[in-house]
Amino acid sequence: MKTASQPGRLLILDADVTDAASASVVVVSRVPAHVIVGARCDRAYVSNADDNAVAVVDMRTRRLITTIPVGRSAVQVFATPDGNFMYVANQGAEQAPDNTVSVIDTRLNAVVQTLTTDRGAHGVAVSDDGSRVVIANTFAGTVSTIDAVTQRVTGAVRVGSGPAASRTGPHRDECTQD
Repeated sequence: MKTASQPGRLLILDADVTDAASASVVVVSRVPAHVIVGARCDRAYVSNADDNAVAVVDMRTRRLITTIPVGRSAVQVFATPDGNFMYVANQGAEQAPDNTVSVIDTRLNAVVQTLTTDRGAHGVAVSDDGSRVVIANTFAGTVSTIDAVTQRVTGAVRVGSGPAASRTGPHRDECTQD
């Protein structure tokens, strides 16, 4: 029986599959942390905390394309709506935190920018229009905002201890009214 419980493996199942035996297994790293499928649904991006890298998997052939080096202890990864960029939070360890976000150009499969946020960059979210990126900095107790057009950190807000996830919400006109 195929299983993803073996370290370093990504288990790929089609939505209509009911048996893990028909799944594909791709070796991606020692410790996969987070996976996201790109906007075009042709690639999966897997952050690898222990390898300081992001694995890129072709979803059609179900094979590893490449591994992209990023900062220390890559945790969460999130795509822009157009699929051209991935933001990777590099957390590091509590005793030696990282404070960077790697920006991957998905057309090049390469890091094109490294931004400094705050200690323990962990959670990543991109706004629906792709203009802003929000980073939860778990060791600093802050949330940083990045302007995705200029690729600059625009500020940070103290939110309390241990933020681990971030999410950009719907615009006011997208919310239903009760």
